[in-house]
Amino acid sequence: MLGERPDPIRANFSLSGLVAAEVSAATRVPFAVTFQALGRVRQLA
Repeated sequence: MLGERPDPIRANFSLSGLVAAEVSAATRVPFAVTFQALGRVRQLA
């Protein structure tokens, strides 16, 4: 397992994205945040 790259950190929405950014900075593991439509936006679609 030495030398293996960890999976990226994944988060949804802003609060979990902030946590992911902190963990990413501390561990040097890349992260991605996915934002999905909120209720109001879905009603308009």
